[in-house]
Amino acid sequence: MGVRAVSGGVRFVVACIVGLMVVACAAVAAPPAPGTAFTSVTLDGVRLGEDFTPNFFSLFPTIVFDPGSGIFHMWVFDGSGFQLSALRHGTSTDGVHFTSTGNLSYAGGPPFPAYGAPAEPAMEFVRAARVGNDWKLLLWTYNDPSGAFGQYNYNISVNDIGTNPGNLSVTHEGPVQPISGGVAGQVNGAWGLIGTALYFEWDNVGGVGRFAYADGAPPSVSGAVAAQDLITGTGFVYGLSNPSDPLAVYPHNVGRTIDQPDGTLGTYYALRFWQTGARVNKQIYYAESSDGGATWGSPVGLFADGNLVTVDGAPNQELFSHPEVAVAGGQRILYMSTRAGDGHFVVVTNAPALLAQAIPAASPIGLAVLGACLFVAAGVAMRRAGT
Repeated sequence: MGVRAVSGGVRFVVACIVGLMVVACAAVAAPPAPGTAFTSVTLDGVRLGEDFTPNFFSLFPTIVFDPGSGIFHMWVFDGSGFQLSALRHGTSTDGVHFTSTGNLSYAGGPPFPAYGAPAEPAMEFVRAARVGNDWKLLLWTYNDPSGAFGQYNYNISVNDIGTNPGNLSVTHEGPVQPISGGVAGQVNGAWGLIGTALYFEWDNVGGVGRFAYADGAPPSVSGAVAAQDLITGTGFVYGLSNPSDPLAVYPHNVGRTIDQPDGTLGTYYALRFWQTGARVNKQIYYAESSDGGATWGSPVGLFADGNLVTVDGAPNQELFSHPEVAVAGGQRILYMSTRAGDGHFVVVTNAPALLAQAIPAASPIGLAVLGACLFVAAGVAMRRAGT
């Protein structure tokens, strides 16, 4: 059998496999179907939520999947406060059961006085993101009119973890600049960092905002913000414009914008009532952008009926909030908070159900197409070799 004939067959098979991958990715170009079977997320055998931290600080972890190692990484507040040293890191192979590796610290000591804060300001609503080969941690600081938070006040700050997401000693890059004209005073939480774009909850419109981002010490943003409201189309109204309306809401601080397998961007968020801050419904909303976050489609709810969602096999007992999404095996794994059957607040995920579907070729159509490719390739190789 000639080498040329074999290589031709191999090229044909490779082309078929690439085609299957394209088809599989194209199938993701729609709101994800999260299903209804959810499982409580644990850290060191304890359910996240009020079991792990009675003050509820562990209800909004950030979770990512590292495709290089095949490991899920989580950062979650341990209940001791809202500072970097209270962030505990854990790893998991299944996206459900995490094991602690330790708490974070700043490399080189406290960096805050350089940015006008005599002590570490409150750091909330953490989001992890991979930019190039480096992993970053984004945190948000709430408004303190006293000025004690310096440049961190009502702003996003960035920490560099390095190439290993399990690194516990992070390099603090600082609050996002410029303080006047940047994100400071405008945002209620970081939602994602994708390439050279920073995504966040944008107060002015009650939706998602995007700035051009430049990494550095400190990091900076530039240009005009691209923003779009995420309330219109949900059946509610934005509270900043309609504060007395009983349907007035706002997007909650804890949301997520991700780069999806099909090349689109997806933003996931929950709503809260404007007057009370209470949860709105058993729903997580989704908006999609096909132009790099310049514009977004109308929001849609992920759940046809949130009452059907189960937690560890029992009916859920609370409205939904705090969405996080990790991409693993081509699937968008959803994390959120609700109450379990025993009435305790927990963090739940559909990872077990979705990861069981993670290999596209396992579908009947995928197997049939791949089998046909292999059969044709073998025939081509045999004919060219004269056997």
